[in-house]
Amino acid sequence: MITEVEDFYDFESKFYDNLYSSFIDDLIFIKKYGFEPPYCELFSGTGRISRFLENSCGLEINKKMVLGASTRYNAVIGDARMTPFKKHFKTVLIPLNSLNLLDRNSRIEVLRESNRILLDNGKIYLEIMNGFPFKIGNEFLVSEFSDHRNNVSVFITPISEGGRLYFKYRYIINGETVTKKLMIFPISSKEIEEEAKLANLKILHIFGGFNFEEFNAKSDRMIIVMTK
Repeated sequence: MITEVEDFYDFESKFYDNLYSSFIDDLIFIKKYGFEPPYCELFSGTGRISRFLENSCGLEINKKMVLGASTRYNAVIGDARMTPFKKHFKTVLIPLNSLNLLDRNSRIEVLRESNRILLDNGKIYLEIMNGFPFKIGNEFLVSEFSDHRNNVSVFITPISEGGRLYFKYRYIINGETVTKKLMIFPISSKEIEEEAKLANLKILHIFGGFNFEEFNAKSDRMIIVMTK
């Protein structure tokens, strides 16, 4: 699984900023909610969030993602399950379904580590999918961009293989097609509540969208605020 994820992000690092720079709903939510610095963005990739927050840093395990950032940010290479940080942050950010790429044990490790580096009055922001809110086999466009060198579109098809769920990515790059695949671990609201408890964290809010919608069983996502 780790090799599969590493290969995926090695590839995506070449286009990540151009494909996903317009994804700002989470950043707007973070600012509106009133989270406070200093911030630590786990799974920070190219710094899509943390480079827009003062007094922030990002932790990313994939070196190519950090090097592929169009704008340099305060990045540290490391594993979110075992960060190099001391107890320092008022806000820890775990954005864009990052925990959906991890199994239960790894998720609990990340939450426990987030707790360890969080100040006593700090908060954790977590965004995950609500279960698996997609129809198997239905392809959809995720993003696209054009610049002076590349025309790139990326599509996702949710698939099931061997009892596991995956996102099958189809990239069209200057007319050529490349496919990649990522295993997805669905997480229910009950599961994340149990995992937070095992990490000695308390859930303050679960929202169903970036406009602070009330969460319910039909929500596509969970936006969760936790504290110690």
